[in-house]
Order: sequence, then C-alpha cells, then structure tokens
Amino acid sequence: MGGVKRIFWVVVLHSGCVLLSKDDLSTTDDGSVETDDTASNADGDADTDTDADTDTDTDTDTDTDTGTGVGADVYTAVTGGYAHNCALDSSGGIECWGADTSDQVSDAPTDRGYTAVSAGENHSCALDSSGGIKCWGLDDGSSHDHGQVSAAPTGSGYTAVSAGYYHSCALDSSGGIKCWGIDDGSGEEYGQVSDAPTGSGYTAVSAGYWHNCALDSSGGIECWGQDNHGRVSDTPTGSGYTAVSSNGYHTCALDSSGGIECWGIDWGDAVSDTPTGSGHTAVSGGGHHHCALDSAGAIKCWGWDDHDQVSDAPTSSGYTDVTAGWGHSCAIDSAGSIECWGDDDLDQVSDAP
Repeated sequence: MGGVKRIFWVVVLHSGCVLLSKDDLSTTDDGSVETDDTASNADGDADTDTDADTDTDTDTDTDTDTGTGVGADVYTAVTGGYAHNCALDSSGGIECWGADTSDQVSDAPTDRGYTAVSAGENHSCALDSSGGIKCWGLDDGSSHDHGQVSAAPTGSGYTAVSAGYYHSCALDSSGGIKCWGIDDGSGEEYGQVSDAPTGSGYTAVSAGYWHNCALDSSGGIECWGQDNHGRVSDTPTGSGYTAVSSNGYHTCALDSSGGIECWGIDWGDAVSDTPTGSGHTAVSGGGHHHCALDSAGAIKCWGWDDHDQVSDAPTSSGYTDVTAGWGHSCAIDSAGSIECWGDDDLDQVSDAP
C-alpha cells in the first residue's frame, strides 16, 4: 500500500504502500468482495520579526510552512497510502494530508528528527532519530483495529518501516524482520505477520495488502502472505535486486541494472505494461498502478488510469522521489516541492503542501 506495499506501501525505501479504493471493488478467490471499510494549509506560520521599527520590516523572514506538521518547504521523501499521504521535510518533520477518517493525518507527530515515514491503509508509521517506531491512525478498538498502531515494537535501532493494509513490518538493527497487526483476511489465515522470515541480514521490507516482500543480503527477494494471483509464488528468483515495493495485489522490484520486474494480478495491465529498459532508480506500487523514476528523474506510470493517476503524471525530469497510492500518486521535484495527481476524492491531491 514505499518504503514501502497500499503498498502499501514503499518500502522504506519508498513505497508506497497499500491501499484500497472505495471506487474499486476486487473479488477474492473464494468469490467474496474486498472493499475499503474506512472509505468514507491553513498557513501556520509564526512571524518571528522583533524589529521595533513599525514603518518598514527589514528583518530576514524565517517563516516556515507548518501545515499539519512542523517542517520547512523542502521535502526529502513522500509516501502514498490509500487516500492519505505523508512526507518528510529537511528537518525530519512529518506532514500528512488527505483522508483523516482515523486520525491518520491529524495525529501525525509534530516533533522533528524522523528519518523515514510510510503511509498505509488508514495508519502510518515513522522512524525517529534513535530508530524507534512511531505509528498513528486507526487505533480505536473497532473491528478494523488489529494493533497496527498499538502493537508497534518498542525500543530503538530499527532501520526501516513499512505500513500496509491493517499490518506493518520493520527491520531491526540486525536486519531481522518484525511484523505486527492483522494476520489474516476474508476469514482465512494468510500469515502476512506470522510467516515473516526469520534470521537476519535483510536490507529492505515492504508491506502490501495481504502480503509482504523483503530483500535479503544478496539482493534476493522473499515474499510471504496471501498468494492468490501469484503475488508470492511468482516472486522472481535470483539475486542483485536493489528495491522492492508491494501493494494491493502485486509487487515490483528493481534489478541490478535498474530494470523493473512486476508480478501478481494484471488488472489494468499493471504487470504487463511494466516499462522495459534499464537505469530506473526508484519504483513504487499502488492500488492497480505503479510509478518509477528513470535515470533523468523523469516519472513513468502504468496500469489502471481511472482517475488519471497514469496519464496526468508530470512530464518533466529532475524528480527525486515518487510514490503510488491507491488511485493517486505524488512526487518530489528537484526543488523539494511536492506534486500529486490522480484521485482527489478526499483531498489527497489538492491538499498537498
């Protein structure tokens, strides 16, 4: 739902993460319908001028746009969830916008020093300067509260975190994987939490809808959880992969040449339309579309385009980060500004800082 699967999320790395749409219903293998049950700036600058001269202000303006977070206007990373997004600014402040149905925007941390952030279905997680995990969003004891916030690991030294549907995963200081939250779906045990690989040395992890993927120390990919549409069993073999991003029903990865490989369900040609060639530097899996950056920082998106999440992608170059949400995407340009496009039903595009 990322840095991370909505997939979803980006791995941290970026992925986006996973990420269901109230507009797009999907059918499971047993015929049941999966839906999103949760679907449903102002300028906070403070004038620091203390000049007693009431005629002309000659002081240097130190205002910064605080939005829902505390940061400056230069952003370094962005992550897309189902219908909300979060970004890191240059001070490590977090700013979130879009759907706030479970306080996944309004409860974002207001301090600085965070090093990574990942947006999931209706919650998000971040790493602080000590490698501690902070999660916020859905935590109300309802039927959709599976501990994705309250069960986050304590302690420090974590190096990556990825928020998925109703679960999340992280890497500890040894490269071990820890996952928490829901371990099943549609009345079945999928094992997206309990089947996480043991051992150490993993370098990236990405949480998707009902599945997750990780990179081991050789660049090999391991995936676990629900396996319909081959989202686990079709995982590429071999080594040398440098990034992985899981989302709703599929996953994409970058190989050692910067080539992109995707697998899982091919709705909207989200797998079969994967760009060819090499030199890509980032990839992010969304609901049923994906986006990537090429060597010039140009954005390529493919898959379902029902909300123009593919066709409205910016056409210039120099972008430094890109994330695919469910029906929208966001990117950071060379100046550190955020651009979003696609589905804006909950202001996940128009409220971008």
